[in-house]
Amino acid sequence: DKLFNELEVLAKDLEKEDINDSAKSIKLVVGLIEALESIDHPHSTILTEKPLVEDPVSRKSVSMESDPAEISTSDIAEFKESNEDTTSELIGSAIKILKVLVEDWGYTTYTGKLRYSTYARHAEFPDIDLSHLMKKLEGPPPPEYIFKIPKIRRLVKRVLAMKVGMKLTSRRVKRASAEHMFEAFFTNLSSLVPKPRRLIKTWEEDKEQARQFLAGVNPVMICVAKDLSQLSSNIISHFGADTLQGLMNDKRLFYVSYDALADLTVNPHQAYPAAYNPDPPPQDGPRPFYAPIVVFELDKEGEELDFMGIQLERTDNAKVYTSDDNKDEWLMAKCHLATSDSNIHEWVSHLGKTHLTMEPHILAIHNTLKLKNHQLFTFFEPLIQDTLFLNWAARDSLAKFGPSAWGDLQSSIGIGQFMQINNNWWKTYDFFESSGLPQELASRGFDEDFEMPAYLFREDGLKVWDAYGSFASDFVDELYDTDADVANDVIIQEWAEET
Repeated sequence: DKLFNELEVLAKDLEKEDINDSAKSIKLVVGLIEALESIDHPHSTILTEKPLVEDPVSRKSVSMESDPAEISTSDIAEFKESNEDTTSELIGSAIKILKVLVEDWGYTTYTGKLRYSTYARHAEFPDIDLSHLMKKLEGPPPPEYIFKIPKIRRLVKRVLAMKVGMKLTSRRVKRASAEHMFEAFFTNLSSLVPKPRRLIKTWEEDKEQARQFLAGVNPVMICVAKDLSQLSSNIISHFGADTLQGLMNDKRLFYVSYDALADLTVNPHQAYPAAYNPDPPPQDGPRPFYAPIVVFELDKEGEELDFMGIQLERTDNAKVYTSDDNKDEWLMAKCHLATSDSNIHEWVSHLGKTHLTMEPHILAIHNTLKLKNHQLFTFFEPLIQDTLFLNWAARDSLAKFGPSAWGDLQSSIGIGQFMQINNNWWKTYDFFESSGLPQELASRGFDEDFEMPAYLFREDGLKVWDAYGSFASDFVDELYDTDADVANDVIIQEWAEET
């Protein structure tokens, strides 16, 4: 009752303010978060709430299935007794971002073009020029690119559920042995910190980790081996040229090489770089990383991928780890491989090649098609809704150039170095060659003639790509009869030139 009374007063006060409706809604959300933060123990009903989204039914047993929602009185008691709060810092960052938005555009109206800006040098690497990275928006995004209120409401609900879940498990994790910490982290509630029933039992299996390269979170690294020159001399020496060539002839040899990580100069990397943290807090130690080269073999039925070997170091006498090695050594090699893949997935495949790459395209769309009310903007509008806000918020939180940056804490390569990888990739970027899925797949050896049903990213991705293509073609055909009509459309030509 107290909470809702406070929000009712806040809402009435906001009605009197001379700011736009979006700013009023954001202020109300901030008030809601701050009010909830002030409550010692949220009502226990949040612990038993149904999932926000039902788990999808997978055609194969590969999804992260969650346990049914169950909670005991002892769980609730443990939650109430716990004073741990591992999400307050993230919630504080969210509140700060929302407040900055209100202050920046709450009393103004955006009518002109959005301005482009470049990235400054990262203080840890002052000699590396990052101005060649993809252009970014100057300042915060205008109101129309901010999350709509229903989405903000869902996010607040999810953050609170995670907050409760983390609080519920924190003491349990601290009491667990090193071997059982991972499992202890999850609650038994599908709406809080869902426990993956299957993967939590199979993550150490070789074929499971190999499968992730085909249908996991980063299925864009694996390549078809077509020539021995694509492999290291260590791997060729270990397995033999004839064996590898035979697998290549049968189209059953694949590899992943994390070359981008091999070019980085600071290894191990500190979680609190001195350039931004002159008085860093205590650390567990430096974060070492490798630039692995891994080879896989596809079974004769073409259904399952399995490891052949993992080379972690880039030296002439580097060891090639296999499943025949000591069990702990082999698991260590696979864990380092997973860490390297995580660094590339989160900060390059995801942040760089998706979010940041789209940003200059969206700015050009806004400055030409949107501002001049071109019909083609109705095609793009739902596709570009949230990206500018997400990118701007990420630069002030996850990928912040500053002290106690989450990207430095979470990754083993650090923000300054993953931005270098994105910088190097962007120098090679070509819209028509880099953006099309068929071309991207072909660049890794998966051309039209290569059959591999187990590669779900390719099999399902091309179906989605073709559907997008048909829809886009139909849309354009509704607007233009000939290529000459496109060439004579002044606004379209302005858009192409700015892009």
